[in-house]
Amino acid sequence: ISQKIELALKQAQDMYDKAQSLGNHDGMREACLCLMTGYFNTLRYKEGIIYLNKAFELTSPDSSLATQIDLLTKAVLAYSYLHDNDNMFRRNSTMQKTDCRKKAPPY
Repeated sequence: ISQKIELALKQAQDMYDKAQSLGNHDGMREACLCLMTGYFNTLRYKEGIIYLNKAFELTSPDSSLATQIDLLTKAVLAYSYLHDNDNMFRRNSTMQKTDCRKKAPPY
């Protein structure tokens, strides 16, 4: 299993590099989330958090509501697993500052 995870990490890094060469921030963000997951699965939490933070940096206020919810969900799971409530609340506050209502379709 560890060999497969290491291969997945390599592929996620290749994905990040390709997205970066294309200037595709969404692709870079998704690759960061893949890297975060791989590092968490190999108990390398410090590296995983680095990529989670990078994913936040790559998320713009114009990102879709689904993207923001997905990222925030992953952050809550990661930070709660690490018992890092300060960062969890900080990330939640950052996302709350984005007014997503303007993008929601009317009912």
